[in-house]
Amino acid sequence: MRRNPRDLWKIFEHINTRECLNHPTFLGISKSILVQFLSLDTLNIESELDLVTACIRLAEAKGKENSYFMDVAIPHLRLLTLRVGNLDEIRNYLSPEEAMARIK
Repeated sequence: MRRNPRDLWKIFEHINTRECLNHPTFLGISKSILVQFLSLDTLNIESELDLVTACIRLAEAKGKENSYFMDVAIPHLRLLTLRVGNLDEIRNYLSPEEAMARIK
């Protein structure tokens, strides 16, 4: 029986996503894998903040903090689910206008 490669992503519905985000190999994933991962409909995670902080760590590991985080991660993060206080995590990556737009 041949399986669809997309079925592989379904495994993330059943494992602890936070463990994956904290695993050292997470810092070596490619942009395309990150985009696919962030685009999953269902993740076994408590808060979007866990994804945000993992993406910041990944961007810092890549040495391209602002561009990598803004171009790759931000479009796929569900920032509206964060509390205003959690936005402090990403303020350094946003322009003042973007920060104000996210708070409103």
